[in-house]
Amino acid sequence: MASLEVEDSLFVYIPEERERWKVDANCANTDTETFFPPKGKTLAQLDILKRICSNCPVIQECKDYAVDFYMDGIWGLTTPRQRQRIRGRKKIQLAAPPQG
Repeated sequence: MASLEVEDSLFVYIPEERERWKVDANCANTDTETFFPPKGKTLAQLDILKRICSNCPVIQECKDYAVDFYMDGIWGLTTPRQRQRIRGRKKIQLAAPPQG
């Protein structure tokens, strides 16, 4: 669970270590709907996402996180089907997403 620290009388969100990479992501201020295209629109959406993700400093962390936790959406420029294959190769079971 994420914690709050007091800094100059303001609460500052401190993400847990497992999610700390998100603050450095190119998509940090992008509408999340961009990463959850309607069924059948994934390939068209990938062109938009490539522009956002291609030079992202945390693309590997994003992909690893999605392999471990999320089945839906585009994460680290991978589709749910691609991540399912990765899980199968690595014999990884999908975990529940962290709460926070």
